[in-house]
Amino acid sequence: MDGVNMTYGTSGAELMQFGYDLMCKLEGKGEPVFLCIGSDKWVCDSMAVIVAEILKKEYSLDCYIYGGIDYNITADNLSEAVAYIETVHANSTIVVIDAGVGEDVGKVKLIGGCYPGMGKCLPIREVGVISILGVVERGGRDFRLGTTRLGCVVSLSRFIAKGCYLAVSKLKSKVQDKIC
Repeated sequence: MDGVNMTYGTSGAELMQFGYDLMCKLEGKGEPVFLCIGSDKWVCDSMAVIVAEILKKEYSLDCYIYGGIDYNITADNLSEAVAYIETVHANSTIVVIDAGVGEDVGKVKLIGGCYPGMGKCLPIREVGVISILGVVERGGRDFRLGTTRLGCVVSLSRFIAKGCYLAVSKLKSKVQDKIC
């Protein structure tokens, strides 16, 4: 499954599958570090910011989470953030969380590394080993920055945060079971 891109709706069954698939991608790799890319300036770009806040405040996830309302990670500071994470967490697995545009609005994609900023045609290198993309708006010529529905963004954010929580919790309990 490592090389396979997966797409999920936001039903309860798909949430469980997403959490399981993410856990499988993380298993045997270094401690996960979540890199939440986005800005709170635009609804269409705020999904990962909201995910970071949910992971930190609602789930108190026991791992490093970069990005959020207090410190947005965007194209402007992404290179510095990635360099810092790769230095401080050299043996960790970077999981990128980002909003995207495409035909599958309201869907979540679990893929390999991603190229954040491609939607803005920015020359940014591949980041992360695993990426979670929430499709918040249709892409193409019809894309308009201010038309994204907040309800869609919040729904995707909650789904992704819960899936990350399920995956990391299950991984930690598997490690604990091996120790005991």
